[in-house]
Formats: sequence, C-alpha cells, structure tokens
Amino acid sequence: MRRSSIMVKAIDFAVRTSAGKVVRGAVAGEGGSEFLQVGSGETVSLNLSQSSVLGYERQGKDLVLKLSDGRQITLSGYFESAAGEDNRLYLSSNGEVTEVFLTDGGDGTMYANYGPVDTWNKYSNVDDIRFTDDNTLMAADGYSDDTVGMGPFAPALLAGLGGSGLGTAAAVAGGLGVLGSLGGGGGGGGGGGSTGPSRVPPAVNEANSSKDITTNTEDKTVAVTGTGEPGETVKVVVGDKTQSTTILPDGTWETEFDGDDFPGDGTFEAVVTVTDKDGGKTVLDGPGFVIDLTPPEVTPTEGFVSTNDVENLLEYANGVTVKGEGEVGAKIVVTVEGGSQSTTVGTDGTWSVTFTQAQIAGGEYHEIPVTIVATDPMGNKTTITDKIAVDTVPHPLTFNSVTDDNAINAIESNGEVLVTGVSTPGAMVTVKMGTTTQTVETNASGTWTARYPSGTFAGNDGDRTFTATTVDAAGNPSSATHTMKVDTTTTVNFAAGNLTADNIINADEANAGVTLTGTAEAGSKSVSVQWNGVTLPVDTLAADGNWSVKFPTSAVQATGTTTATVTAIDAYGNSDTDVRDITVDRSTTVSVNPNQAGGDNIIMSTEADAGVKLTGLAERGAKVEVTFQGTTHTVYASETDGSWNATFSSAEIARGTYDTGANTVVSVKATDKAGNTATANPHILTVDTEVNPFTAGTNSYNSIKSDKVLNNDEAANGLTVTGTVEAGSSVKLSFGNAGPFEATVTGTTWTYTIPAASIPGGDQMVKLTVTATDKLGNISTPYTEMIDIDRVVTPFTRSGGMIGDDGVLNAVEVANGLNLNGTGEVGSTVVVSLPTGATQTIEVGSSGTWTASFTADQLPRGDGTSMKIDFKATDLAGNTASFSETVTIDTVAPDSPDITTFSKNTAGTDLVGVKLDEAINSDFTFHRVGANGSHTEIQLDGPTTGSKWADFESSPIPEGDYLVVSHADDAGNDSSTLFLTNNTGTSTIDLGNAGLRDFDFTTLDLTVAKTSMTISAEDLIAITGPENTLVIKGGADDSITLQDAQKAADQGSAPAGFTLYTLGDDGASIYLDDDIQPTF
Repeated sequence: MRRSSIMVKAIDFAVRTSAGKVVRGAVAGEGGSEFLQVGSGETVSLNLSQSSVLGYERQGKDLVLKLSDGRQITLSGYFESAAGEDNRLYLSSNGEVTEVFLTDGGDGTMYANYGPVDTWNKYSNVDDIRFTDDNTLMAADGYSDDTVGMGPFAPALLAGLGGSGLGTAAAVAGGLGVLGSLGGGGGGGGGGGSTGPSRVPPAVNEANSSKDITTNTEDKTVAVTGTGEPGETVKVVVGDKTQSTTILPDGTWETEFDGDDFPGDGTFEAVVTVTDKDGGKTVLDGPGFVIDLTPPEVTPTEGFVSTNDVENLLEYANGVTVKGEGEVGAKIVVTVEGGSQSTTVGTDGTWSVTFTQAQIAGGEYHEIPVTIVATDPMGNKTTITDKIAVDTVPHPLTFNSVTDDNAINAIESNGEVLVTGVSTPGAMVTVKMGTTTQTVETNASGTWTARYPSGTFAGNDGDRTFTATTVDAAGNPSSATHTMKVDTTTTVNFAAGNLTADNIINADEANAGVTLTGTAEAGSKSVSVQWNGVTLPVDTLAADGNWSVKFPTSAVQATGTTTATVTAIDAYGNSDTDVRDITVDRSTTVSVNPNQAGGDNIIMSTEADAGVKLTGLAERGAKVEVTFQGTTHTVYASETDGSWNATFSSAEIARGTYDTGANTVVSVKATDKAGNTATANPHILTVDTEVNPFTAGTNSYNSIKSDKVLNNDEAANGLTVTGTVEAGSSVKLSFGNAGPFEATVTGTTWTYTIPAASIPGGDQMVKLTVTATDKLGNISTPYTEMIDIDRVVTPFTRSGGMIGDDGVLNAVEVANGLNLNGTGEVGSTVVVSLPTGATQTIEVGSSGTWTASFTADQLPRGDGTSMKIDFKATDLAGNTASFSETVTIDTVAPDSPDITTFSKNTAGTDLVGVKLDEAINSDFTFHRVGANGSHTEIQLDGPTTGSKWADFESSPIPEGDYLVVSHADDAGNDSSTLFLTNNTGTSTIDLGNAGLRDFDFTTLDLTVAKTSMTISAEDLIAITGPENTLVIKGGADDSITLQDAQKAADQGSAPAGFTLYTLGDDGASIYLDDDIQPTF
C-alpha cells in the first residue's frame, strides 16, 4: 500500500479485557504496526468516526478495517473467541460511542450496522472506552489497494520490553500483542537493534490500582509514579489535565496534579507516554481515578415553612408529606424530633417522604425543626435545615340563644333581631339563613353578631335555621347550625265534621253526655268552652294542641239547636275563638202493615219467583231495617208520609212448604235521623212454593244397559222413563226437540215411554227434561239429564291411498311385509283379515288411529293374483261397521337378461354392444358400473325397440368396469345380469362395490372374462332381490370362493349344468355353473 508523504497520526485504541482491565495504546501510526491482537470476550474501542471506515473484511480469524485515508487496521484473532465470550467492537469520536454489529456477507465481506449513540453520562458503562477527540480521517492522496505485508506478531517484541514495568505478563494479560509503538527508527527497537547498553523499559507503579476521591476522602492527591531510563521524558494525562517530567538518575519519576491542574469530577485512567532520546514513544496505562468533589444538591419544594405550607387537619389524616428536588440517585434522610424518613431521589430529580402522626403530633399551630441530609452514591453529603408547620385545630364556633325562649313572637318580630355566637377573636364568620348570607368579624371578646332588621320574620311562622362557617389560616374549616322558632299568631277550632254520625244528638247520646273536641296551637296555655250558659275548661289538652271537654246530661237541652263557643290562649299570649251549632233529638216509632204477600200473608211459588214486597210506616226519613229468612234490607221512610217498603228477591226466599219457624217471621227496626231506634211487632208469613215429592232417575230407564249408552239396537225399542210426584200433580217430558209428552200419573207414581221415532240417530248427547205442576200451581224445578246416544261407528277408514301405492304388491313389497293404517272411533276394536287366514285385531287408542301389520310369511305369492282384505270395527257401544279392499299380488320377476353375443371396439379394449336372447323394449335398462362404485345409465345408440342388439359405442365400457342389464315388469319386479369382458388378465369382482348394491341381480355372466371372486351370504343378500338367489355362469378359468357355503342336499331345483349351494342361515343360495370349481 502506498501513502502520501504527509505524516499520519496513529489511531488510539482502548481494550477492555474479559477481566475488566482497560488497556490503551495506538495503532497504524507512521511506520508503526497496523494490527492489534485480540483475545476472547474483549471489547475494542477505536478513536474513529463511522465515516472514517470504508469497509470491513474477514480474513480467516482476523477482522480487517479499511480506512478512508488508505490505511487498514487488522484485529488479529477477533473471530477466535471462546463460546459465550464474543468480542465486541466500538467506534468513538467527539465523546460519542457507537457499537458495530457485523453480518457475514460471504467471501469475507462483512456488513456493518451501527447501534445507538452513547453520549456522556455520569454512570455510563462505556465511559472507560470513550474518546473525546475528533478523529475523522481525510481521504489520502495516491491511495491504492496494493497489498502491504503485515508485520508478524512476534513475542520477541514483548521480550524486548524487558522484565520490569509493564513487562511481558502485563502486555499479554489484556490479550494484546503490542501496546506501544512498534514502528522502526532509532532508540526503541523495531526493525533494527541497538549496539549501545540496554535500555531500562519504562513502567508505571500500581498501574492496575484505582482511587476514589470525594469530599470525604482525607488524601485527595492525584499522583502517578513509575520507573524507566534516566533522562527520558514522561507525559501523564489524567482527564483533561497533563503533567510532564523527566526520569531521574535513580530511574524513578513522579507527577502530581493539584491546584489548577487538578482534574474535574469524573472517572479517569492515567495515560503515560514515555519518549526516549531518539523520539520513540511508549504508551503505558496508569492507575484509575474516580473523582467526585461536588456535594449533591437538595431543595425543599413542598410541605415546609420555607415553601409557605402549613399541614392542616385534612392533610394530616394521611400523615405529613414533604417533598423536594435533588441529585438523581442521592439518598435523602429527613429528620424531625419524632424520627426520620428516608428515600432516594428518582430519575425525574424529585423525592418525597411521609411522617406518621406518631412522629409529628397534631394540635394548635406549631413549627417543628427539620434536618435534611442528601448523600450521593460517592458519599458526598449536603445538609440543610427547615421547619414543618402543623395546625390541625380549627376555630371554635357556636351559637347563642336568640331570645330567652329561643323564639320570636309578634312583638319581637317588629324590632331588630340579633343572632350571636362565639369564635376565635378576629375570625371571619359567614352566617346563612335561607337565601340571606352575611359575613361578620369576631370581636376581641370572641363574640360575633349578625343583625336582621325589623320585619324580617313577620308573617311567616315556623322554624328558622342558621348556618355559620369559618376557615382558619391553615385551611381548617368549622361549621355550626342553630334553629329558632318564629310564632306571631295562634288558632283554635272545633273539630270539623259531625258530632255524631248524623250530627244530631239523640237520646242515647244525650244520656251518655256530650263530648266536644277540637284543636288549638300546640303548647297553648288554656282552652275553655261555653254551651247552654255553662262554661267548662277542657278536660284534656294534649301537647300537640288537641283538646276535648264533656258536658253532662244536665247541660244538654231536650230538643232544638244552640251555639257553643271555644276560647284558647297560646304559650306566647295570643288568643283566638271559634263557634259551632249543636242540634238535639231524643225519640222515634215504626210498624208493619197487616196484609202482606198479596193480602193473604202466604207466599206462593209465583210470588216467590217475582219477589215479595213488604210495607209499613216509620218517622219520616228514618232508616228502616227489614229482616226475613236471614236477609236484611235497609230502606228509608218517605220524607212525605213516613211509608217504607222492602222487596225480597226470588233468590232471597227459601222454597218449600212451612208456616212456622224462624223463616216465617218478619222483623223491622227503625233508626231516625237523630239515631233514636224503635222495633215493630213481629209479622208472620206462610210459605208454599214447591211440588213435593217429585223424582226421576236413570235407574228407571228400562232399555239402557249398564254402560249408560243407548245404542242402535236399544233405541229401536224406545226409552221408558218413570218417577214419583206429589198426588194430584201433572208431569210433562221433552226429549231433545221431541215433545212435550204427557206422562201417566197414578197416585204418586208417573211413567212414559219415549217412542223410537223420537230418538235421533248418530252419535250425540240428547237432553231429557221432566217438569211437574202441583194442584196449587207450583211448578217444580225441571229435572234434566243428558242421554248418551251412540248408534254408529265413526270414523272408520283406511288411510294412505292405494295399497302399495299402485294397488299391486311386488316381490320386494311382499318381502317387506304389509302395513295398513286408518282411523277409527276411540276405544273401538278393528279386525283386519286376509284370505290366507291371517288376522290382526287392534284397539283404537286416544289418537283415533289404528295400524295392522302383516309379515311376509302371512302374505300370498303369485303372478297377478287378487287378494281381498276385510276390515271390521266394533265400537264400545256395540255398533259395527265394515268394508273390503282388493289388491293384486305380483311377486314373479321377469326372466333374467341372457347375453348371447357381444362386440368390442377395434382396439379390443372397450365393450360397445351386446345381443340379448329376446327383443329389447322399455322394460330394459343398461348401466355402466365403475370399479370405484359409480354407476351411470347408458343411452343406447339408435332405435332399439324390437331389436335384440343394444349398441352403445358412444358410451363404451372399458375393461375393469361392469355392464348391468336390468329387466323390470309393471309391478316393479326386477332381474339384473352382470356382464364383463377382459382380454388381458384376471378380473376381480368386488361385491362390496357400492354401485352393485343398487340392483337386484339374478345372474352373473363370467363366460367371457377370467374372473376371481369371493362371495358370502351377506354379499349375496346385498345384491339380490327378495328371493336371495343368484345364478353364476362361467368356466374352468374362473376362481370362485364361497364363504360359509355347502352343497344343497336337494338339487331338484337346479337347472341342467348347474349345482345348488346354500350360504349362511338366511336362505341365500347360488346356482353355480358346473364348469366352475368353487373353493370354500
């Protein structure tokens, strides 16, 4: 690499080892080394800005930084750290520190991302690797990328440092190869050797030590000492201060920083630069210094006397809290006489503590001395004093009585009214009454006065409430209330309403004495009443003002109206009067007219039905109470002539025949308007309102059986009804809309037979009514009874349309059995009979429906055979109904299609046509069934009716799929033949194929395909019709396995060339071609 001839400055570095030791030096200076050895778990900081680095490159285990001025720095072993001890790289310039995050881009290229900038911070964890100098490099003239040989890392260089001072161990401890100047030139070694006496290597005493200096430190000296070659110069930098000296002849040197050269607060590490006589420089680390000589700031902000705060009662309830500001992290201790509270200044620079009530006592205003001590983390302290003011006792506040009796009367309300109370002298008191508010000052004697002008309380009696409030200087509130009475008037009254119920004093009331009542003002001194010349003080005068006085009989006049006067004096001397009129009446009379109930004093049935009016005389306007047979009617005598009448309704008169007893007596009582009473002499009435005896009962019905239902047979004989009746009476009957009929009466017995023609048909309830009339004209209460007539069975039907939906039962329908449903009369019995002799007897339930079920074994078989079904129902009354229906039985399936010839496409792979043994018509269908279970109906090509050929070249069937030919008759019976071809190998038929189970197979034609198949009874039943029989045609090349099968003992039904086998226990059978040899 070529550089310009301009002298370049070395790049300062700082390395923090895994042990926490920081080693400083310079690299890439003029003629110096461009590499820096890095250990494991170390942090490297270079005094470079981000813009000074053009790129990063990985070379093996080394990291190479290419700088903008053409230089490069190699961090040797940067990528050779132990597990969990990654190395870290920072760039620092102008006091800022930025971490470099590297990503491997491949081929040695490294991509850099930069972390957040860390600026000065008192307790930053990167302050020890921070550089304050600006070291932004300029692009170098004549820069090129020529490879420059890197000086090897030579332990011999370390040996050249000698055995004293930094020495080999110190250099290696930080994981560094070379810490000082490694460049060539005179004096210090490098490329050439020295021929003179060996040089004493420089060293710093106690280079690894660190000293804290605070206001509490007794020895505040900042001194750095060491050894070296006499005469060489030493420059020591601590912070921003520099001291220089020369090594003494005895090989020692010393620098001390004081006065203006004393470093300011901060954390420093001494940097020692030793210059030999040839100008070579050696940079050494010196001891560390942590200097903090600034005591922490602390300032009260709230709760102190200095902040003009006083703790009042409301605030005191939660303890006494004081607040302030100070140095972040400093410990604060606040001490009062009762104890201390401590805290730490938060990150926002504020603090607060709270004292309990036990530590600071409440009470009248007093000030408590306070000491505040702030101690920062370095132990520097600041102490200040202040006071806490406490006042938790509010002003006293009370009311005095407004007057002697705490009330304002009429005279007092006409003058000025003073409302007074007591509080602390000088306290401002706010007094509120209603909407009126005034503020007054408490005088020196502690009395406050609120003045209300004349007329303030006039014309509005009642309580007045005053509220007084005051607040002391600490903000403690006080309040008091006081209520006084305003009373300038009084009242007295007689009680409102009547003295008696009618406001007339009658004889009984006069004899008991007359009590007058009323109300005066509560607390009145006296109440008296004057009546008929007699004045009496009241007998009772309650606290609420209610009063009463009783005048004796001697003071009550005989009759007429007079006036009473009441006078009251209240507690405040006010008086009032009231008057009322009083009326007296002491006697009355009443009587019953002699001829009642039509003039004969006998109540007949028609009279009882119409109601009976009773009459008499009483005092005009009197209340008359008329009682008969336990019922009392209250009426009022006429104001004109004193007559009265009371009507007793039909419901209030007991029917029957009687002339003695309580139910014949009429009692009358009269009460006049004054309340006087009189009773009339008893009056007797005779009662005769009934036909007695008169009966009719269902037990007399000669033609109704024990079920109490008149059925059709019973109704044909008529219905006889009998009973008893009062001698001399007549009896009439009606039955529904028939009648009336006159019964035959013999003595006390009557009878009548209702003719059959008058008995309605159907199923209904008919009302029977019987009435008797005695010789006096009384008519009996009609006897009624509902007669249950049931002469038909209804309903009785079969439901569901034609049997089998089309009037025909095919083989499948017969095999499934026959269910017949219908409706019937609840409780009736239905019998369904078949010509086979099978019958079903069903009782119709509450739903009104019936079901008869016949099994397949109970049904006949045949080909177009008619079957007559008989239905009969008998209801609970014994009535019957019946009907019949005929259905056709067709259980014979058409012949199975027989394929005689087939055709395939030219490739020989697809089946495209077959020839049957009979002409094709609409009863034939053709389907393709896939090996996957699908099946599709095949539309034949061209007309086929009348032809035996079925062509389906447009819908070919590939090998592996099946052709199914079905033949169905009109009844729905079906026969299907399965046919397949195979030119290439053996076909395996899976009878579990879902597509095959949609057909009723009678034949499997395997004649033109080598076939393998296993069949069980379950498989056979699933693919065949009701007969569960299958014919299998084939040859010797077919492999058929029969499960749970045996050769039938009776081969009589087997066609020639076939053998009958049975499978399982459910009647499944196979006719197997004799050319096929089955396995079991």
